[in-house]
Amino acid sequence: MHKALILKYPDADIPSESTVYRVMRDIGLTHKPNRKPNGITKADKEARKSDDLLKRDFC
Repeated sequence: MHKALILKYPDADIPSESTVYRVMRDIGLTHKPNRKPNGITKADKEARKSDDLLKRDFC
């Protein structure tokens, strides 16, 4: 939003980016996503473990 204000009003005295976002938050203009984050992997407890074909021993 800060960059949009600077582009739209190049001659205006616009405060810092954090000030703009703080004022927007205070008046209720912030975006709140309503989706669950993707990429969270949960282990499948019923999945079969693969065989150790290389017979690795890390001891």
